[in-house]
Amino acid sequence: MIIYLDESGDLGFDFENKSPSHYFVIAVLVCKDAVMDKQLQKAISRTIKNKLGAKANELKGTKIELKIKTYFLAQLHKLAVNDFEIYAVIVDKRKLLKTDTQNKSELYNQITSMLLQQITTQDVSAVTLIVDKSKNKYGMKIFDDYLKRQLNLEMPFFIHHYSSSASRGLQAVDLFCWGIYRKYEHQDAEWYQAYESMISYEKEY
Repeated sequence: MIIYLDESGDLGFDFENKSPSHYFVIAVLVCKDAVMDKQLQKAISRTIKNKLGAKANELKGTKIELKIKTYFLAQLHKLAVNDFEIYAVIVDKRKLLKTDTQNKSELYNQITSMLLQQITTQDVSAVTLIVDKSKNKYGMKIFDDYLKRQLNLEMPFFIHHYSSSASRGLQAVDLFCWGIYRKYEHQDAEWYQAYESMISYEKEY
């Protein structure tokens, strides 16, 4: 099983003096095996080649038009879209009553663990988690150790931190995560509705 993870929004809580997002979203895209992962890579690569041109190397939810997003989704439909699963946790930060001095890394790790625990790993021989790289080496170690301890999986569990430009799977989950964020933060569900059937778990806190 290969899991791609991304987030949208921020973890700022100073609503009086700054302008943080009201919602913070963590989403994962689950590929149950290497065949599915290869299909995902192919769908992203086709979209970049056919819609962005040879010089482009990355799809970003905030930067590409809806018609390009739907083209990417159409490529997945040509493959095995029903086998891909999206899981998401949406945090309404106004309900948390946290301050801007809250340990954001710790909170991020807790939310990630809470989300990953929703994924069924029965009959899975190994789990690989690919995360959008945003932490330093120390932060990555804390994150990795925390997840392995909290999830306590019986099978091998690998965690890799990559830049989104180097991972087609991270680009895919970025598109889906951004759509979920738009739904909650801006009441814009146009892109979200196009792939809503792929969502296996979506919960707001």
